[in-house]
Amino acid sequence: MAALRRKLAALHYPVQRGSIAACAECSGWNGRRCTGLVTPWPCPTLDALDDHFPKNWTA
Repeated sequence: MAALRRKLAALHYPVQRGSIAACAECSGWNGRRCTGLVTPWPCPTLDALDDHFPKNWTA
């Protein structure tokens, strides 16, 4: 589970867009701008991971 959390965190990292932190993956960050809908960070992907597998959960 820790490996999955690390991989998802590496993809779904925050980028600062004006006054909000956006999820790079969900927002389509290309290094200069968001090419998709700007999705606040933490994004629904990370929220779902935390909902189903809390950070202190071990398997």
